[in-house]
Amino acid sequence: EESLQKHRFRRDREELRQNDILAQLMRILQLPEPPFRIESYDISNISGAQSIGVCVVYKNAKESKKDYRKFHIKTVEGANDYESMREVIYRRITRAYAEEDAIKAGTLQPDKAKFLPLPDLILLDGGKGHVSAIKLLMDTLGESIPVYGMVKDSKHRTRGLTDENEEFPIDREGNLFKFLTCMQDEVHRFAICLLYTSPSPR
Repeated sequence: EESLQKHRFRRDREELRQNDILAQLMRILQLPEPPFRIESYDISNISGAQSIGVCVVYKNAKESKKDYRKFHIKTVEGANDYESMREVIYRRITRAYAEEDAIKAGTLQPDKAKFLPLPDLILLDGGKGHVSAIKLLMDTLGESIPVYGMVKDSKHRTRGLTDENEEFPIDREGNLFKFLTCMQDEVHRFAICLLYTSPSPR
C-alpha cells in the first residue's frame, strides 16, 4: 500500500509538472491551446560538411523517442543553418502531406504514418534569424504552426524563447525553463550523436 501511494504521488506530481509546462507555454507564447506535440530542430555539421538535421519530439511535455527523425542535408552546401533548417522542415512537412494523400487513397494505414500529425509547436535551436527563415517557409506552405527559437546566453546556456522580433524571458527557477534546457540539450545531443554515427545519406 505504501509503495502504491508513492507511485501515485510521483505520477500526480509529474502530471502537475507537465500541465504547468504546457500552460506556461500557452500563456507566454499566446497559443490558442496547450501544445501537446512539440518538435525541436537542430542542425549540425563537421567543419561545414556532412550537415545533418534532426527533430526531437515531445508529447505532453515528455520525450517520444520513437518519433525522433534525422535528415541528411541534400540541397545546401557549406554551413548554412538557415537554409539547412528550411530544407529539413520543408521535407518533414511535405512528407506529412504525402502521407495524408496516401491515407486518403487507401495505400497507407494511419497507424503506419511516420510524419503525422503535424506539430502544435516548433522550437528551433536558434535565434531570430532561424525563426524568420522558418516562418517564411510556413507562409509559403500555407501553414500556421507556431515557430519560436530557443536562444542561449554568452556561456551557451539556455536563456529564453524568441520570435523574429522579441525575446520572451523565462523564470530560471520554474518548470518551463528546466524543460526548455533539457529539450535544447537533447536535440543538440541527438544531432551530434547521429552526425558521427550515421555518415551515409538517407
